[in-house]
Amino acid sequence: MTRKLWSLNGLATELGRDRRTVAKALEAVPADGVLGGHKAWYLKTALDRLKAVTVEEALFDDETGRITKDEADRRRAVALAIIAEVDADEALNRVILREGAEADMAAFCIALKTSLTNAAAKIAGRAAIISSAPEIQELCEAELNRAFDVAQAELVTRWTREDSTAEAAVAP
Repeated sequence: MTRKLWSLNGLATELGRDRRTVAKALEAVPADGVLGGHKAWYLKTALDRLKAVTVEEALFDDETGRITKDEADRRRAVALAIIAEVDADEALNRVILREGAEADMAAFCIALKTSLTNAAAKIAGRAAIISSAPEIQELCEAELNRAFDVAQAELVTRWTREDSTAEAAVAP
C-alpha cells in the first residue's frame, strides 16, 4: 500500500480537528510533499506531531518549558507510590539486591566449576580400571550429582546465612 499525502483540510477532516489547530501543529514540520500546489504531509507525520503537541500542552504551562503544578504534583505522587512499593517489597523480602545476587551467583559458579573439575579428575582415575559401560555411566552420574550438590549447598549456605542475619538484625 502506498502512502498518501494529505492537505491541511484533509488532515483536519480525517482527524476531526480544527484546521487552524492542525496548521499550528504542523507549521514547524517540513512538508512531506505538495498536493494541488499546497504543502502536504503523510498521515503518520501529522499524527506524530499532533501527539507531541498534545503531550507538550498537557505537561507544560507555557512555551517556557515549565511543568504545570498539577503535572508536578502528579509526577511526585507517582514517584512516591513507586518508592513506597519498592520499600514494601524490600521489607517483605520480595526483591533482592543485584550486588548480593551477583555475589551469590559468582560463588555458585566457582563452587560448580571446582566440583566439576574434581569430578573429572575422579572419573578419569576410576574409569581407567572399569570396563563396564553402565558402571562408568553410574560413576559419572554420581560424581556430577555430587558436584551439583556442592554448588547448591553453597547457595543454600549463602541464602540461609543472609536470612538469619537479617532476622537477627530485626529482632529486638
